[in-house]
Amino acid sequence: MKRFFILASIFCIFSYSGVAQGLRLGLTTAITSDIILDNGIKSDPRYQATFSHSFSPIGLNVSYDLTPSFGLSLETIMANQQAVYEIIDIAEQVKGEHKLDMSMINVPVLLRFMSSGTSATRFNFNVGPQFSFITKAIESVAVQSGEFQIPDGASFEEILQDYPTASQNSQQATDGTYEISAAYYQDVLKKEANEFRNMNFQIALAMGLDIDVAKHFIVTTQIRANYSIDGYRNEDAFNDIISGNANQVFAEKANLNVGIQLGVQYSLNVTRSRR
Repeated sequence: MKRFFILASIFCIFSYSGVAQGLRLGLTTAITSDIILDNGIKSDPRYQATFSHSFSPIGLNVSYDLTPSFGLSLETIMANQQAVYEIIDIAEQVKGEHKLDMSMINVPVLLRFMSSGTSATRFNFNVGPQFSFITKAIESVAVQSGEFQIPDGASFEEILQDYPTASQNSQQATDGTYEISAAYYQDVLKKEANEFRNMNFQIALAMGLDIDVAKHFIVTTQIRANYSIDGYRNEDAFNDIISGNANQVFAEKANLNVGIQLGVQYSLNVTRSRR
């Protein structure tokens, strides 16, 4: 929250600078879906991906058009992200979930390419780096009793590190399965324990429309995608996990966040179609 207001103050300073007449100041809101790109999850018979969405309630935007077709954009966005994987037993019945919940402040710095001309509706394409400052994060697992398949390459001893209440009889050892006899919940990683990074680097892409709705106001709509190749975990925590369990489902991985963003901007100049 502190970083958010610091960046907001910077935006206000820019708005009163000598280039103020070229600026557009705005507010945004967005809904997104987080996808974790990990081959381990795809090949692990205990997990199946689910569709989950998160809400980014508010963001601040400053953009400056250097030419009619090119400009720069700086944003600060209070964002939430969530990824949920269902845990399924050998009968393919859902028995729990492995979930990642995060709150962060995203700061994309974008090159902005726009349609030239004076049309009231104009296309835009944006690309650039995004810095995500993680403020809160927790990774948890909750599972009910059931019988589960051991992933290829894993051993029952490794399963016990994730699920201390797991058991295995001789037939299950032959079949490559194990049993959890009682409901189990654990917070796997927490931001408070310094097990997540403070900052994550991403590549941001966006495309959409700018729509002039008044002499100084513009409505913006965009489809956005943020790609992170280095994951959110603290490197020390990651090393601890893989040294104990090479099949940990949330091992270091790429993340793809896709969503829809809506916004409204105030242009210090008259909008193009109203000039």
